[in-house]
Amino acid sequence: APPAARRVAALLRNLALLRRNKGRILAQGPLVDFLVAALARVDDDAATAGDAATALWALVHHSEKARGLLRASAAATAAVADAARALADADLDLRGDAAGRGAAERSVAALRAILAD
Repeated sequence: APPAARRVAALLRNLALLRRNKGRILAQGPLVDFLVAALARVDDDAATAGDAATALWALVHHSEKARGLLRASAAATAAVADAARALADADLDLRGDAAGRGAAERSVAALRAILAD
């Protein structure tokens, strides 16, 4: 992904971690679509996908509305499953450190668990 996509994913991650921003992000369909698309590109840009996974996790954490929104999206459920598979199967470089990879793996695993409920 271009550097702009990385910055947007990181910004959305940071905004999604603040409770007051969750509703605002969810109300903007293109932002959620961007996060899902970034997560789906985990093989091409793992760092951006990691930020997208964390943002999506933050959005669905303690939010039934957000969970329903993502569960209803075939693209979102497929992206989460594909990202989990890619992270498990490949030695992807997430910012060159194990902590970044671990955070992405935890976010994707949490997303899978939440969406499976």
